[in-house]
This record gives sequence, C-alpha cells and structure tokens, in this order.
Amino acid sequence: MKKSSLFSATFAALFLTFFVSCKKNEIDLKRIPPDLANIKILQYYGDMFTDTLTLMGTVNYNKFGDPVSIVKPPQFVGTGNPNAAFWYDNKRRLSDVIGFYSNGTGFEGWRHYYYDKKDRIVRDSAYIFGSMVDGKPNVAAAYSSAYEYDDFDRVIKMTMVDRWGHNLMTQDFVYDERGNLNGNTMNYDNSFNPHLLNKVWQFIELNYSINNVIYGPLQYDNKRFPVDMTINEHNPYFLGQLTGAHVKIEYSK
Repeated sequence: MKKSSLFSATFAALFLTFFVSCKKNEIDLKRIPPDLANIKILQYYGDMFTDTLTLMGTVNYNKFGDPVSIVKPPQFVGTGNPNAAFWYDNKRRLSDVIGFYSNGTGFEGWRHYYYDKKDRIVRDSAYIFGSMVDGKPNVAAAYSSAYEYDDFDRVIKMTMVDRWGHNLMTQDFVYDERGNLNGNTMNYDNSFNPHLLNKVWQFIELNYSINNVIYGPLQYDNKRFPVDMTINEHNPYFLGQLTGAHVKIEYSK
C-alpha cells in the first residue's frame, strides 16, 4: 500500500472514531446531572380504574438504589395488573422480573434474563401462569426475546419467538439526534425523562429517550422531571405497569 493511501485510511479511521466519540458525548451530556442521579420514583398515580387519579403503585428499593418491587393497592391487583418483583444476580444485574398477586408462590408472568460480555441483556425466557419451585418457575418458557443494541447501549431491535422458534414479532427502535425514540415523528419536551433515573426502567419499557413525549399537558418539578403527564392512551403503562392515560409521579427529595 502506498504511503498516501495508508495515511488516508488511517486519517479516515481516526476521524470516524472521533466523530462517533463526539456524537456519544453529545447525547451523554443531555442525561441527568450527577447531583440528580440519586432521585428515585417513589409512587405513581393513574386513572385506569377510577375517574380520578388514584395511587396505583409504590416502588421499593434495595440499599444500592435499584428497584426490588412495585406494590399496588390490593383492590387493583389482579389478572393483567400483578405486583412486580425485581431480582438481581451477584453482579447487581437485573436477572428476573416477576409479576405476582400476593406473597405466595404463584405468578402471572416471569422473565429471566441472559447477558453478553458487555453486561447487556441479549435474551430472555418468558414464563406465564405458574408457581415457584426452588426459586424457579415450574412451567416451560412460553416464548423468548432477543435484543440488539446500538453504540449507546440502547435496544434497537427485539425479536420474539415461541418455544419452537417460530417468529412472533420483530420490533425496531429508532432514535433521533436528540436521543429520543421515534423523535422524527413525535414531539418531545426539553425536560428529563424519569426512565433515566434507573436503567431497569429503561429496559423494561424499552425506552431510552432523553426527554418526554408531549401527548398533552405536562407539569414539572423544580428539577425538570415530569410530575403530572398524559401518556399514550393506546399504551397506558408507566414503568411497565398499568396506569391509564393520566399519570402523576412522586419522587424522593
């Protein structure tokens, strides 16, 4: 190879590395400041079951600040709206998410996660309606999902297959230059998305957006987090839990 060609190739490689690095830093700078990183979502209210905003869930955390459960008022717990438990492995990585009705051993849904060498969830096994035996589900996995990531460790593709390997669904996730999901077709505000407060929230809803979608009126606290918001009535979930189209959020101080 000629020196001029070698120089050109080397320069191109360095430029590409610099460009990708700068691009990632630009997105990282839009994340929440370090002094706000310890804020936690404590409770959320919704209008799924009543005409007015009612407490829908209380979030409990471990000593590391990671969520361990979402407990709901007993009158709202039932099929399609169980309590949630979050388990972690010895590396503090999310290992299981379990939907349960009470403190018993029965569950509605259970997902167990598998990681790659970069500590990213690349596959899960999903179990439906069973009981716990020796800390594991007693039924066969109903389906599983595989996840692909971009350079910013955001899920950009999910492929779901049944227990026989037949494709059930493939979904792509596209982010704009501001770091927002489907930002070229949706309007976003300039405030912090509460999912940024914990990577568990980002993954279970597969939403790594920096800001909040504007579906309707939004109210914020003095730290620029939404405290009263309207979400998509066709996808009435917050933190992966049923809430309704209107959500109120309470945070730690």
